[in-house]
Amino acid sequence: MPDGTLPAEDAPSLRGLMRRAAGLERRGAFDAASVVYRDVLRRFPGNTRARAGLTAIEATPPRLPRARTAKDSVALAALVAASKARRHDEVIALAPALIEAYPDTALLHSAYGAALSAQGRGGEALRHLRHAFRLRPDH
Repeated sequence: MPDGTLPAEDAPSLRGLMRRAAGLERRGAFDAASVVYRDVLRRFPGNTRARAGLTAIEATPPRLPRARTAKDSVALAALVAASKARRHDEVIALAPALIEAYPDTALLHSAYGAALSAQGRGGEALRHLRHAFRLRPDH
């Protein structure tokens, strides 16, 4: 509608999509949330909340999930530091638990895959690197 309001029959679907996107963001599934926000914007191009959500996600490099616990926050920071410093053993020790908690985070799969590859574990590395690419082709 010209005034920016939605017809009554569209409101529930928009509300549900926005709730889904917010839930995905809370779980650290930023790429999946981006897909939902893009869907909202395709249907409702003037939706400022969806535009703001998508902009916030796209402006967050690297794509780390929002930690649900203080322990996760410390582990995520340690993994990023270890990955940047190429301390592969540390990355290999930290990544599995973080991937289990945040399975849709491409950066975790990518760091783990790189560390596995550096340790000569090519098959495992390739699986995680491919998964990272599926989650975020531009990563």
